[in-house]
Amino acid sequence: MKRCMVWGEFGETFWADFFGWICCFCCLLLLGLHWFSLKFQARALSDQIRLLTMQVELEEATGNTSGFIDLSVMETISSCIHNATPLCIKYALRIKNEFQINDKRFYFCKINALSSMGSWGELKRFSEEKRSPVGYVPFVEAYIAGGRSKEAAACMALVRDEQIRIDLLEKNHQYMKAAVLAIKLNDKHRLIDMYRGCTDKQMKADIAKLGEKIGVRL
Repeated sequence: MKRCMVWGEFGETFWADFFGWICCFCCLLLLGLHWFSLKFQARALSDQIRLLTMQVELEEATGNTSGFIDLSVMETISSCIHNATPLCIKYALRIKNEFQINDKRFYFCKINALSSMGSWGELKRFSEEKRSPVGYVPFVEAYIAGGRSKEAAACMALVRDEQIRIDLLEKNHQYMKAAVLAIKLNDKHRLIDMYRGCTDKQMKADIAKLGEKIGVRL
């Protein structure tokens, strides 16, 4: 009987202590989450103040009183590229570095900005600056979307993946080159799709002749 009473008292003490520790742990966890939340909010506020400061500087320097404030970081970089002055280009790079924008995001942003402006010469220079961290497909697609077939064809050679290059050649209406590449890869299905997609009668006939080399009758 005594043993039961002892174990009963021990059990009550144990569970009381156990639940007490659980409560303490939960309180500490909530305090930790709250601290991280405050730290995140403080950093976000600091970033917003830094961005706003640079946006005000840009508006004062360019005389554009409604072109930068309230834009996001990437929108501000894009606007700087659109502005195209040496000062704005300098600010675009400064914002990239201060807000730790990686090269891929920056490249996509600049490609989109330059192509939307129709700055094809500048886009070509940008593609040749250094090895592109996003590859050359975005450049080719920008040229094609802008109706710059010649520039797209020149940049196409930098696309190493031959399957992707076939897609781009078709988009750029370079059906014969696409057909030759499809034959090299022995891709009969692509050749058939190419033949069906081509609207030029003479070119279709030439593709059909090429198809005969790999046993495809079109």
